[in-house]
Amino acid sequence: ERFLFAAIAAQGADSTTVVSPVSAATALSLLWMGARDSTAAAIGRVLGLGALSRTAVGAGNAALMDGLDHRSDVVLDRGNAVWVSPWTTRRDEFKRLASADYRTVIARVPLDQPAAVTAINHWVDSVTRGKIPEMLTRPLDARASMYLANAVYFKGKWMAPFRKSQTRDRDFTL
Repeated sequence: ERFLFAAIAAQGADSTTVVSPVSAATALSLLWMGARDSTAAAIGRVLGLGALSRTAVGAGNAALMDGLDHRSDVVLDRGNAVWVSPWTTRRDEFKRLASADYRTVIARVPLDQPAAVTAINHWVDSVTRGKIPEMLTRPLDARASMYLANAVYFKGKWMAPFRKSQTRDRDFTL
């Protein structure tokens, strides 16, 4: 909760940024899948995973994703993608769990090159149906070994819809 509140607060009072707790937990647990030692322990503490195994957490995530896929009341597209520098070693277990339980796209690309920016922005644009056409504006630092992105597109109806008769066109302000 502190992590999410800090992320929202960092955007400022006039921000239209929306943070999805499910997306944040999914992205962090995906990172935990690939982490080891003190890094894995720190992420596990943030997520409150206790003694859960990678298999159990992955299965839980897969079940959550399956449940979200069968919603008929909203349009919900989401995804995770990991871009890995060519010089980074990737564990087979991580690749298997990320692909199967998180439906994560994993690709090798030099993160310090414009091609990485193009690939990442294209992926985000496609998942968000054009609502977020650009996530990166320039290549990452040459020392970057991995870039994880999580994107969401949501469209649903208001629980208490606006009455059309009580709406009118006006300038939008924050």
